[in-house]
Order: sequence, then structure tokens, then C-alpha cells
Amino acid sequence: MTVECDEVEQPSRASADLLQESFAWLDGSAGMLAFRRGERFGCAVNLSREPATLPPHRGIILSSGALEHGRLPSETSVWLELA
Repeated sequence: MTVECDEVEQPSRASADLLQESFAWLDGSAGMLAFRRGERFGCAVNLSREPATLPPHRGIILSSGALEHGRLPSETSVWLELA
């Protein structure tokens, strides 16, 4: 199966931040791996067995599962728009 695309969208600001070299670890709950790329893009992965508090953020871009009362469930990752 071949998928064709007639138009290429311009990258969003979050995508542009991914191309930057800036990288920093974010503070997170125990068992959480969290980092930022650029000024506005962040990623958090909960490797613990308990729901974890997310780093400060403006919004959620994509999540691998539903949040539990605003917390990131075990074995779940989320891409964040940072404040």
C-alpha cells in the first residue's frame, strides 16, 4: 500500500523546537523521565507504578493514554506544550 501526500504542511512551533539543539531535563516525580527541547516542547514518561504529577505545562500535544485526575498513569507518555 502506498500513501501519497499532495501538500506538505509547515512545521508547527513545537516541531521547530524539536529541531533545535537545546535540551534540558525537567523536574518530575520519582520514576518519571521528563525533558524539554527548545522553549515550548516537553516530553514526560512515567516509568513508575504510580500515577505521577506532570511538569508545569500549557497544554497536552499527544498522550499515549488518558490522564488520571490530571496525573500521568504508569507506563504512559505525554508530549507537552510548555508554559
